[in-house]
Amino acid sequence: MLNEEKKRRLCLQCLECCKILAVPIELKYADPESIAFYVNRGCWLATLSGGRLGIVIPFQCPHLTPEGCNIYENRPLACKEYDGTRDPLMSDKCLWIKKNRKGRNNDKNIKRSRHITKKT
Repeated sequence: MLNEEKKRRLCLQCLECCKILAVPIELKYADPESIAFYVNRGCWLATLSGGRLGIVIPFQCPHLTPEGCNIYENRPLACKEYDGTRDPLMSDKCLWIKKNRKGRNNDKNIKRSRHITKKT
C-alpha cells in the first residue's frame, strides 16, 4: 500500500478525477432517448462505485491549473476523502491504481467503466 506522501505526489501528477463529474441516476432514466440526450452533449454512462449507474460529465474543476490544484492544502472534504482506487471510473487512469497494480495482474475489486460512444 502507498503511504500518504506518495499518494499526494501521485494525485498531484494525475488530477484525472478533477476533470469529470459523475452523477448517479436511477435506471428508469437510462432509456435510449435519455441516453442520446446526454451522449449528444459529450457525456456518457458508466458504472459507478457500488454498481450504480451514472452520467459522467466532462467538467474541469475551476481550481485546476497547469501547475495542479491551486487549493490542494485547503481543498474540500470530498476531495480530501476521495480515493481513486475505489472509483471504477478511474480504474484505467488513477496513478494510485497503476502503482498499486505493479506486480498484481488481476485485481478483482476494480471494474472498468462502460462508455457509450457519441453519435456523430
